[in-house]
Amino acid sequence: MWPLPCYKTPSVVISPRSAGRSFSGVRMPGDLTKNLSRSEFTCHCDYPDCTRTPVDHALVVAIQDCIDHFALMESAKSVNFERVACHINSGYRCSRHNTDITDGKGSGIHTFGMGADHWMEFVYSMGHRKKIPDDEIADYYELK
Repeated sequence: MWPLPCYKTPSVVISPRSAGRSFSGVRMPGDLTKNLSRSEFTCHCDYPDCTRTPVDHALVVAIQDCIDHFALMESAKSVNFERVACHINSGYRCSRHNTDITDGKGSGIHTFGMGADHWMEFVYSMGHRKKIPDDEIADYYELK
């Protein structure tokens, strides 16, 4: 089984790079799938020569399938439901950045573009939002 793209952590930090998909309240379509853009998976390091952003196709498809799954489930329950928002905390990491944040480990699934720490939330009309529990997201991936 391929590495799970979700980890059971309560992190809710949105980086400025991944938050950049919405300008003036207008949702921008993704360039990888209908909801995901390559820019969301960029390395968050400060190294000026870090310009690569490899993203594994199976990872992107799995995350999009998860978004679609929760959107379908919630749309059947709530008339105020608008969409599922997916926030990528960490996607691709260059080996130097990965070493900086993982106690000296220079490689891992993130360094190959095969991992993404993320969280999701339901977005309802009138701006209401509800976080999808991390364990429900992890359970979805485990069943796939």
